Amino acid sequence: MSSLGSAVLAALLAIGDQRSWQILAWLGGSSSTATSQSALLLAGLGVASLGLALLFCRWLTVLPLGDGVSRSLGLPLRASRVVMLLLCGLTTGAASLLVGPLSFVGLVAPHIAVVAGFTRARDHLLASFLLGVLIMLFADFGARTATFPYDLPLGFFAALAGAPYLIWMLGRRP
Repeated sequence: MSSLGSAVLAALLAIGDQRSWQILAWLGGSSSTATSQSALLLAGLGVASLGLALLFCRWLTVLPLGDGVSRSLGLPLRASRVVMLLLCGLTTGAASLLVGPLSFVGLVAPHIAVVAGFTRARDHLLASFLLGVLIMLFADFGARTATFPYDLPLGFFAALAGAPYLIWMLGRRP
């Protein structure tokens, strides 16, 4: 998907289409176009998605144990996987529509939660959610204040916050 998006963007930039700058801004992530209604809608959707995920904590505890264990404990494998993927897709899609692709937050926040000791499914979900919110708040603050009155991409600041941690995680010995 990234390669396809890059190819479309390169083609639009090459022909000088004004929409290419809008696509470029969206790819960097920006909350400048968010209204109070859209932000409240997204926050409500995030909290509702977290609430739904918390209802399925048993599934999230059992699924990593493997197919055999999950089946023997009576977990409907196909249904549980489909429900979890739909829930993740809905939440990720809604956030991407509003601010753009900020996948780095979704990559780093759960790992920070595990290192901080939140390993049970319920605790991990709550900690990842709160850490993701904090990372985005810091990224938004940085994007809005670093070059005031201009907004820089949120993805840039989220990567600045998370990249050093990710590099440290990759470099440490297990």
